[in-house]
Parts: sequence; C-alpha cells; structure tokens
Amino acid sequence: MTGKRIISTRVHGGVTIREENATAALEVMSRFAANPKWLIHLPPTMSPCETTTQPGLLEHPAEAFAYFRSQGVPRLVCEEKHMGSRAIVVVCRDAEAAGKRFGVMSGESGICCTRTGRRFFDKTELETGLLERVQAAVTRAGLWDELETDWLCLDCELMPWPAKAHDWHMQTLARLAGGILIATPWRIIDITQPESEAEGIGWWEALTSTGGEGMVVKPLQFTTRSRCGLVQPAVKCRGRDYLRINYGPEYTAPENLERLRKRGLATKRALALREFALGIESLERFVRKEPLRRIHEAVFGVLALETEPMDPRL
Repeated sequence: MTGKRIISTRVHGGVTIREENATAALEVMSRFAANPKWLIHLPPTMSPCETTTQPGLLEHPAEAFAYFRSQGVPRLVCEEKHMGSRAIVVVCRDAEAAGKRFGVMSGESGICCTRTGRRFFDKTELETGLLERVQAAVTRAGLWDELETDWLCLDCELMPWPAKAHDWHMQTLARLAGGILIATPWRIIDITQPESEAEGIGWWEALTSTGGEGMVVKPLQFTTRSRCGLVQPAVKCRGRDYLRINYGPEYTAPENLERLRKRGLATKRALALREFALGIESLERFVRKEPLRRIHEAVFGVLALETEPMDPRL
C-alpha cells in the first residue's frame, strides 16, 4: 500500500494512487481503522450539479437533468438527500455466518463504520443494538433467503447528526423500513418527457422549501457509459437554505453568487468516478472471495483519494 500504485478496476480502468496520498491514508488506516476483516467497502464522494443561472440559486435540478441528457441517459432515479452522517453497515445473519464469511471469531455479527473506515460508535452497546435491529428488519423482509446470502453491506445515512440505487435497490431496501430504518422517498423521472422533468423539479422545490437538503439524481441503470466513458453514478442537487451551511449566511448576495458560480467541478467529478470504481471493485473482489489484501487494495485506494486537496463545500 506504500508508494505510487495503479489499481485495476473493471468499470473505470486503472486508478492511480499517488505516493503522498497513500502515505496519508496509511496513517489513518493503521491508527484508526476498525477490524480490517470487516472493511470490504468505503463509499465514494459525490459531485454536485453544475451551477445554475436562476436568480438567487446556486444549484437547481435543471442542470442535473441537463448533464444526464448530454450523456444520453433518458431515465433517472431522484431520491431525497438526507441530512445525516454517511455510514457503512455490514450485517450478517448471525455470528456463525460472520465467522464463516468474514473470519471474525469474536462473536460479532456486523459493524457500523464511518466513510473513512473507523467505527461509528464509541459504545459497543449502541452498535450492537443497531445491528440487531437491522438483522431483524432483514429477516422480516425475507431478504436472507431471497438474495441467497448470509451478509449485506448497506450504504447508509445515520440521522440525526448528533447520533453520530436506484429502482430495484430502492424498492428492495424500502422493505427494510420500520423502526430504526426509514425508506428514502424517490421518483423515476424521464427527461425525454417535459412533464416528467417538471415533476422532478417540482418535487425538489417541495423538498427544499421546507428545509430539506435536496435530492440525489442517478441514472436508472446502475453503471452507465456514454461515448465519453463512465457517466457520473450520481450528482447531488442541494437547496438554497441548506447551502448556507456550506457557503455561509450571505452566499446568496448577488456578488457572492456570481463568484461561486465560477466554481470548477472537473476535479471533483474525476474523483467521484475513481472512488466509485474502486468501491465497486472492492465489493466484487470480496464476492469473488479474493484474498483480503486484494480487497483492501481497493478500499485503501478510496481512502487515499479522499486525501486529495479539494474544496470541502462541493
């Protein structure tokens, strides 16, 4: 994991990890990471949509839809973007399954990690209680048998902050809802139909008018390619009020908006594609039962890329 390296991925070719990024990531991984046997995936970053010229706004769904239209993607999934903390939850049917599939012999049946591979909770009883309720929800939904698996890896948003997919994915995961798990509201939008696009914009306006963060817009197909290569797996479109958290209370002043509209997205979007490819790669290597060092190569790559200098407001 040291030095410059190129990690081969199925969906996006070779991803280069620079030596200085690898060094910073290794420091984090070696000092703070959870039990490495559980670390099979870290989630990718996500780019915002292009800035809008609409008065008083920095982001608007029209630009998100325009991006995917330019890539030849006609049907999209729009889902509400929650205000919480990103977390990865790996849960097994029971401790025996965890030992057999992950090699964890401590009696644990899962883990809840931050997006940098650390345990989310300091208190074991909080994590245990969460995992037990997730297990119960999966059992209730009948997914262990339907998916023919003894484990699931869930990309989650834990809410509220102080607690510190698309079509098939959204429908399947909605069956886990109840109690501690909440189904994410979503819509399928066809941007070849003006009335459908208007419906998506109206839904975003309703979400953000009541203080919601906004929405995530994704191609209906899980991975999509255009003539230019891999299409962004998702872009976020945040509301006027929520963006005050990022840009300050006076960001909507005309002179501030004019400056912020010049923000560049090329670096952020390239990073999002590389991290997405590495995230898919780590999961596929785990499913193929490759050695842990091969899985960790891709996981570590995501963590290394996260140390790239980047405007944190994007």
